[in-house]
Amino acid sequence: MFEIDVLPPGTPCVYVDLDSVIIGDLGKVAALTLTAPLWTLPTLRARLDAWSRLRWRLSRGRRYGAGNSSVFAYRNAFPGNPTAKFRNKTPVFGRAASDDIRSNDDRFIGWSCQDVIRPLPTQLAVRFRIEFLEVTFWMNRIKARYRRKARQSLVVVTFDGALTKPAVIATLRDGAVITDHHGRRARWTDLEMSGLRQTMQDALQD
Repeated sequence: MFEIDVLPPGTPCVYVDLDSVIIGDLGKVAALTLTAPLWTLPTLRARLDAWSRLRWRLSRGRRYGAGNSSVFAYRNAFPGNPTAKFRNKTPVFGRAASDDIRSNDDRFIGWSCQDVIRPLPTQLAVRFRIEFLEVTFWMNRIKARYRRKARQSLVVVTFDGALTKPAVIATLRDGAVITDHHGRRARWTDLEMSGLRQTMQDALQD
């Protein structure tokens, strides 16, 4: 995926999983590749920040953070990209670690590119269940107000998780309760979705 033959090396590319919707200008995501060769969705355990890179260097690659592979922005065929390292069988510490890392795309990409990978800004790309669901309804309403302005500039929303797949969200009625497998929840209303309810639903139904 990171070495597309029909494109010149260095071409800005954006990969989006099929369980995602595009509701903005992908050019804003592609433009990030001007400052770093690889961007992806961070996770709660991996912020993909300066501390992650320092920990990776100090542990000589044994400790690293892995993002979520639903969205990538990258420069095609950048030096040291995950495809090249996987093809060349880049050594991984210990056989067990090698099997574990190579069998998971998120982990391999995080491990092999920890020094250059960056977190996609949450005003451009988010995981729906992390951005829009909270453990209580009142927390969700507060977050909806606090994040309303930032959410208006979203470009990609990905719907990972068995209970929050596109097929489920696309058929929700106004006011329905959404719950993920960790118990986070929200009401499918304009208030809690910061005015993006219909925008996301229309995109899912297209």
